[in-house]
Amino acid sequence: MGIGIVTTTATPARASDDIVPVLVAIAAGIVITDIVFAGHGISVASKGELPTQGWAVAETAFSIAQTAAGNIVYATVMSNPRDEGALQVLTLLPTIGVSILSTHGIWATSTPDVRPGVLAGSSIAVGADVALTSGVLARALDGRLVGRPIGVTTMLFTAPQIAAASYLAATSPASSRGGWIGLGAWSGALFLHGLVSTIYGHGGRGSDPELPPPPPPLPLPAKAPPTPPFVPDDRPPLMVPEALRVGPTIVSDGVATAVGIGVSGLLF
Repeated sequence: MGIGIVTTTATPARASDDIVPVLVAIAAGIVITDIVFAGHGISVASKGELPTQGWAVAETAFSIAQTAAGNIVYATVMSNPRDEGALQVLTLLPTIGVSILSTHGIWATSTPDVRPGVLAGSSIAVGADVALTSGVLARALDGRLVGRPIGVTTMLFTAPQIAAASYLAATSPASSRGGWIGLGAWSGALFLHGLVSTIYGHGGRGSDPELPPPPPPLPLPAKAPPTPPFVPDDRPPLMVPEALRVGPTIVSDGVATAVGIGVSGLLF
C-alpha cells in the first residue's frame, strides 16, 4: 500500500490508463493481506491457540478502515433504489469479510483469555451480522426491504448462527448464557427480515409501484334498429258485422230436427 501511494503521488498526472495498474496493484495488495490475516486466524484456531497480541493489533489496524469503508459503500449501494441483485451481493461479501477480520482483531486484542473456538466462530457471526445490519438500516430509512438476493444471502449467513447460538445458550452456564441469547436474537431478527424480503421483494416507497391494469373499454351503446319506411295501405277496409249473436237453436233438414248453434248479425 505504501509503495502504491508513494508512486501515485510522485508520478505526474498522466492519462487514466497509467493509474489503472497502480489501483489494481493496491487492491491486490489489500486483498492478499486480508487473505493472510484470515488464513492465520484459521490456522491458530485449528490448533486451539490464540493469535499473538502483535498479530491481533496489526489485524485490527489493517482491517478497521476497510470495514468502515466497506459498510459505508454497501449502505450507499443499498440506499440506491436502482441498484439491485448482483451489485448488492458483490458489495456485501467483501464487507462481511473485512468486518469479520476487524471483529476478530478487536476481540483478540481486548480479551486475551477467550477460548480460540469461541473467538473464531463468534467473530464470523458478529462480523457478518454487522455488515448485514448496515444494509437493513440503509433500506429501513427509506421504508424498503433488502430484496430477494440479499434476503437469501442473509438467511444463508444467519441460519447456522441461530442453530449454534441456541445450542450454546442451552448448554452454557448461566454466567455466559446472556451473550449467546443476544447473538441468537440478533441473528434471528436478521433471518426473519431476510425471509420477509425474499417473499415480498424489495417493496416500499423506493420501488416503482405496480400500476393497475387499464380498465376494459366501455362497450359501445347498441344502435336502435332503423325505422322501417312508411308504406301506405290502399286496400279497402275489412267489413265486419256490426253485431253478432251466437246461441243455441233448432236446426232441421226438412225431415228431422236437432239442437245446434245459430249465428246471426248485421254487416252494417
